[in-house]
Amino acid sequence: MVRVRRSGAVWRLAGGLIIVMGCAAGEAPTPASPPAAGPAIGPSEVTGAPDSVAGTTVEGAYRYKFRMIDPPSDRFNFRDRVFDFYFRPAPDALHFQIENRQGFPITIEWDRCQFYDFSGGYQPAIHDGITWENRFRTPAPTTIQGGQRYSDYVFPLDLMLDPGGTGGQLHKPLIPQDSSAPHYIDRPYGVDLVFRFDDKLNTYSFRFKLVSVLPN
Repeated sequence: MVRVRRSGAVWRLAGGLIIVMGCAAGEAPTPASPPAAGPAIGPSEVTGAPDSVAGTTVEGAYRYKFRMIDPPSDRFNFRDRVFDFYFRPAPDALHFQIENRQGFPITIEWDRCQFYDFSGGYQPAIHDGITWENRFRTPAPTTIQGGQRYSDYVFPLDLMLDPGGTGGQLHKPLIPQDSSAPHYIDRPYGVDLVFRFDDKLNTYSFRFKLVSVLPN
């Protein structure tokens, strides 16, 4: 169930790292083009987060099937008076699109957004544009104008890797793309997205599960 609540700051330091949606679902909007991303580096490293298709994705030797569990939706979407959300889970990251249904601008307060990881903990939600060099800086908010759509992806901070001067957003995949992937089945994960509108902070929480990993 979507939990909309006033939110406090969550960008905090732990061990040298910043440890960082009811309503009926409507039709999923047509996905906009995702942010550009570089090529995959290897099975344990990816650059950026290329787009995916909701439900089932194919990566290398495996086929991954996902489920949206909170709020539950077979179409990986959620709609209320303010937003249309559409999600695309994948092994590399959690992709999403947001449409602002209102006539006024709304901001995503990235410094308050959290990724709920497979261990049951919270970390900062890393998105497109955050690099190894600026990962400890307070991220700037993103403004979504009235009637506009915005596409991005998120993954937890601790998956970031030092690109060693090669540039790009190098990180480990959200779910390993090898024989260890089945260990992540039925373990909930997701994101708490924090928005500023109606003169307050509003948190939308979404949870997902990997339900199967099959060889191609």
